[in-house]
Amino acid sequence: DAAGAVPERLGGGSGGSIHVVTRTLTGAGQFLANGADGGSATAGGGAGGRIAVYYDKAPSFLGFIASRATGGKGVTPGDPGTVAFFETTTQPPSLHVYQNLVFGDVAEIDYEAITLDNGATLGVGGGSTVNVAGTLAVRGSSSLLVRGKNRTRLVAGEWQGEGVGINASNVL
Repeated sequence: DAAGAVPERLGGGSGGSIHVVTRTLTGAGQFLANGADGGSATAGGGAGGRIAVYYDKAPSFLGFIASRATGGKGVTPGDPGTVAFFETTTQPPSLHVYQNLVFGDVAEIDYEAITLDNGATLGVGGGSTVNVAGTLAVRGSSSLLVRGKNRTRLVAGEWQGEGVGINASNVL
């Protein structure tokens, strides 16, 4: 490159992170951690960031569904990020997912309730267990995606895949 020349493939940056801990969540605002668009026609977009909000109560908050962590535009768009709200008045807390949240393999996931809404995806890795004392609700075109582990090769001549266990009082 000539001195001062800018490379042609400037990809967009990721959305970063927002972590909030509060007693009361109110208002009509929104949380955004969006990835940036690619800087040229040959660049990729940045991935969305992570939003995690922990709160005791949200009697009048209107920004749950409006909060986003979208990927930026580009020749290869950035993947969406995470938008999750944790209601902490119960132990374990209740989880509300409005975009994406992924747990890796062999996770022990315990919540009072889990709600997926607004096209959200909750991914759970193989060998994990999901325990929901109350209701597991999948609404508004949302998806619960459970994965297997050890499914890429044979072990001692046999497939050793392991799925996900889900224990919930109610499934909606």
